[in-house]
Amino acid sequence: MTFLTKKSMFNAAMFVVFSGFILLVAHSSGQVGATQFNGDGCTCHGDLSTAVTVTITGPDELAPGAVGNYTVTISGGPLVRAGTNIAASSGTLAIADNSLKVVSSELTHTSPKLPSGGTVTFAFKYTAPATAGTVTLYANGNSVNFGGSPEGDQWNFASNKTVTVQSSSTVQVGVAVASGWNLVSVPVAATPMTPAGVFPTSNSSMFSFANGYTAVSSLVNGLGYWARFPSAQTVTVSGTAITTKTIPVIAGWNIIGFFNSSVQTSSITSAPAGIISSSFFGYDNGYTQATTLAAGKGYWIRVSQNGTLTIP
Repeated sequence: MTFLTKKSMFNAAMFVVFSGFILLVAHSSGQVGATQFNGDGCTCHGDLSTAVTVTITGPDELAPGAVGNYTVTISGGPLVRAGTNIAASSGTLAIADNSLKVVSSELTHTSPKLPSGGTVTFAFKYTAPATAGTVTLYANGNSVNFGGSPEGDQWNFASNKTVTVQSSSTVQVGVAVASGWNLVSVPVAATPMTPAGVFPTSNSSMFSFANGYTAVSSLVNGLGYWARFPSAQTVTVSGTAITTKTIPVIAGWNIIGFFNSSVQTSSITSAPAGIISSSFFGYDNGYTQATTLAAGKGYWIRVSQNGTLTIP
């Protein structure tokens, strides 16, 4: 029978503590292989918990080889600090700032990140593969108490995000219009970019707005226009998908337009930040406040100074 001496018991205990310390130090600078793409989660930081919410946001569609800007946002749980691991089924992940690093083609945090306004956000870039198809982005996030041990830490997976990689061949978007006046826009790069070429069934001139109305002979992606139609119908607009979705705006009221997919108003950002000074308003036989902005429609928005709006 073998008896442990006090010294050997002490050494064994110290080994366990030291090993745990090494694990914590190693993972404090991030780890990969912990998403649903190829792993079982952030098991070094407590238990999977629905109290932690992890969200991937960014474009739903990219052209082959195009670069999209994405974020992983973590909320809930202890959230004294947070970390993440991000993976993609194909394509290339890249950092947007020094809060992340690339390890084995995946992304992970460089150090546990402080929250701001009750969330922790990691920004990154994703380059679509050269061929059309469907790609999945994966992420997990941990929400930790930063107490030096896994006790009390929590984590969760993000819902996987599907990105459609669509070739630059012709796409079609149906734009529903009512009888009478409508606010419309050009959701794709059409040929020709003229009122008759894009909205041939309109029975009026098309009018843009920039501190006053102007009848136009050519159309621009990202701007909205007034157009009248003789009856309710769906106009099919054909062209190349738009991948760079930045809209210039001027101080005051603007009519802007949206592209080949609908977006939430909460996802729209501005440069300079904070210049959006009104709700978004659509028109359907009367003005309505909008929270979802439809492809091919036009919307009023007021900004406090000249700048740009970026649509995810």
